[in-house]
Amino acid sequence: MVYIYSLIFIITMALGGTFAWMENYTPVQWVMAMTISGFIGSSIIALMFTFFYFFRKETDQEKVQRLEDEVIRLKQQKQLKRLE
Repeated sequence: MVYIYSLIFIITMALGGTFAWMENYTPVQWVMAMTISGFIGSSIIALMFTFFYFFRKETDQEKVQRLEDEVIRLKQQKQLKRLE
């Protein structure tokens, strides 16, 4: 996933640089174009990360592990309450 995110960011930065070069921008405009393209690239990455996070399917093994961890955590909390 890191490689995909990096590739997306690099492509958007390259597109911003290409756009600035083709429009014959001044150095200040060049920096603005690169800043905007970087923002667009990071926004695309954030949208992808959010989509993958919220719509990811949990496997049975992950579900069992999550429930086992929850049971262990609840037992530890119960033991702490007894000590108090």
